[in-house]
Formats: sequence, structure tokens, C-alpha cells
Amino acid sequence: LFLYLVFIIYSLEILTTVFLIKKNTVINVSNKREILAKKFDIEIDNRPYIKVFSELVKTNDLRHEFRLNISSLDAYKSVLTNLKFIPLKGPINSNSLGQYSNENGNYKIYKNDKYGFRNDNKIYDKKIINLIIGDSFAEGLPLEQNKNVSSILIDKFDLNTANFGIAGTSLISYYAVFKEYAKQIKPENVILFYYEGNDFLMLNSEKNSFLSKYLKEDFTQNLIKKNYEVNKSLKILENYTQDKYSILMEKEIQKEKNLFNKEKMIDFLEIQNLRSILNIDLSVPDYSMETNLFKTIIRNINEQTQEWGGELILVYVPSWGRYNDKYKFEGNNAKYIFNLKNLLINYLKESSIKYIDLDKEFTKSNNPSKYYNFDFYGHFNDEGYMLLSELINSKLN
Repeated sequence: LFLYLVFIIYSLEILTTVFLIKKNTVINVSNKREILAKKFDIEIDNRPYIKVFSELVKTNDLRHEFRLNISSLDAYKSVLTNLKFIPLKGPINSNSLGQYSNENGNYKIYKNDKYGFRNDNKIYDKKIINLIIGDSFAEGLPLEQNKNVSSILIDKFDLNTANFGIAGTSLISYYAVFKEYAKQIKPENVILFYYEGNDFLMLNSEKNSFLSKYLKEDFTQNLIKKNYEVNKSLKILENYTQDKYSILMEKEIQKEKNLFNKEKMIDFLEIQNLRSILNIDLSVPDYSMETNLFKTIIRNINEQTQEWGGELILVYVPSWGRYNDKYKFEGNNAKYIFNLKNLLINYLKESSIKYIDLDKEFTKSNNPSKYYNFDFYGHFNDEGYMLLSELINSKLN
């Protein structure tokens, strides 16, 4: 009887995998975005990043981007091991082509400042009022540079703001940026973007990487005063990037078409498609480690900011998946992370830390998806970033 039940269950899993994928129960994010973009009369530039970079590098004096995140810690492992100083972001004082900036159409060229972040160096000529820390939403992906939050705060509200966002990062990375740069710059306000879509999901990986050194009270690389050495490290990483992409181009790597690759085989064994359709959760994930680490990092940043008379403001950034749970792009466990929101907000209240609940603002609209590019999974559009900028200005006033 047991073997019969197993046979029935996996037969259903095969049927759901083979037939429901064709009905878009499981969809390809990029393909879906491309279809939606056409409804807005926008063509997504799907050329490989390295091809676009090669075409524009000379006329725009481009250098490759680098971000220290979980992906690069793995991809650049052999190189990073031999570096005296490990950069958090680059290039320094150069233009770069945004690797993920074609989400809403064309690739964009960005200006990077003397520390490797997405700013104009002229912001350092006077007092920094706000310093933004966070992931790709803090960076302002995928919009043009003058449409990110820091630029809007400067141009529209005359608030001198530094953008120290790094895409693909989580809370330990935010703490690293804080220790390396914010503590030296001492802005009036540190504005930290917490993104519910993946900040908790990536936290354990950051905790088990080089970044965990930043959890030690006295650890710092003193990067803000080591620009020459940091730039040397970045150039080594850029050369590796060029070599890596060249190899990928030569081999003409195409998207994985084998249905039974390693990840999909694991999903099959775990009957993920059937469980998703029937809304079956076999276990409730434990996010106590992530929750405790969130509290520790936020408390440390808050206390250390207060030491120079500054103030911490946390922005709670909602995922598109919160309003569209049909697709589960963040995985089947995303709903548990979304449900942690009240716990995190209550901690901020108890600690007297100012915050902006962007989810609360979005839900005032009948269609929260309108703040995301093509009303779809991903980053904010012009309207989303503008609303957030206005909320930050109001909170500061």
C-alpha cells in the first residue's frame, strides 16, 4: 500500500511538472516580463551584458561593476582569497554598465564615486545629510541614476544624500557598509532599506562567509582610507570579470533546457509542484536566527549612529510577491517571512527607531503592483521610487 501511494504521489508530481508548466503555473520571470513590457510598448534588451559592454566600453570609458555579495563571494573565491583588501563595491571614479539595469528596457550607464558607489563626487563637498544603506532598491535598480532615491532627495528636496546601496546583499553587508563608510562620514541620518523579499533568505549565507568578520566589534578594513589599495583590488577583479565573460561568450552558453537538472530533480523528489498547487506545507521554517541577527545589527547601527548625534531610519520594503502570492518567486517559505513583518516593526517601536512602512503606503492603493516595473515582480518603477522619496522627506520633516 505504501509503495502504491508513493507511485500515485510521484505520478501526480510528473503530471503537474509536465503539463502545468505549459500553462504558466510555473513561469519564467524574464519571459513573462518581456511579454508584459510589450504591453507598455517597451522592448527589453536581452543581449548579454558582456556584448553590450564590449560595444560601449571605449566610447563611454566603462569599467566592470563589482559588488561583494553572496554571488561574487562564490564566483570570485579564488581571486578574493589573494587580495589584501576586499572591496565592497566598484569601480572607483568610473562609469559602469549596470548588469541588471535592463529589467525595464535598456541597459544604463552609471557614474561611480571615489568610493565606488553610485554618487557624484560633488556630494562630498558639503555635509552629508542622509546616507542610504541597502540592496538593489537602495541602489535604485533598474532606473537611470537621476531617478533613484538619493538623487530625488538631492534634486527635488535639496537634501544632500549619499547612496551606499549594494545589490544582492543583506543585513551583514549593510553593517559592513555602515562600519566602513557611514561611521567615518557621520551623516545626520542613516537610512537603511530592509527588503522582505530576500534579506532573511540570504542572511545565513552571509553569516557563513567572509562578511561574518564584520559582526566582530572591532573588525574593519578601513576601506574609506585605503582607496589606492581598494582600486588595485578592483582592477584585479575587473580583469577576472572580463576573462570570465569572454569564456562564457566563446562557449555560447545557453539557458538550461534539461528538465531533470540537479535543482529540478531535487524539487521533483520533494514534490514541490504538487505541494505548491495543494498549498501543503510539510514544515514551518525557523527564522529565529535571522530575527535575532536582525535585532542585533539594527541595535548596533542605531546605538553607534546615536554616538555622533545621528539618527537611524529603517525603510520596510515590500516584495511584489506579498501582493501576488500566486507565483511564489521567493519560494514556498516567503509567506512566513512576510508574516514576520509585525514582529520586526514592533521591535523598531520598542527601540524607538523611526521607520517607514512602505507596505502600508502601497496597500492604500487598490493596485500595489503599479509601483513595480510592468506591474510585475522585480524592482520599483519611477512612481514607486518617487513615492518612497516623498515619504522619506516627510519623515525627515
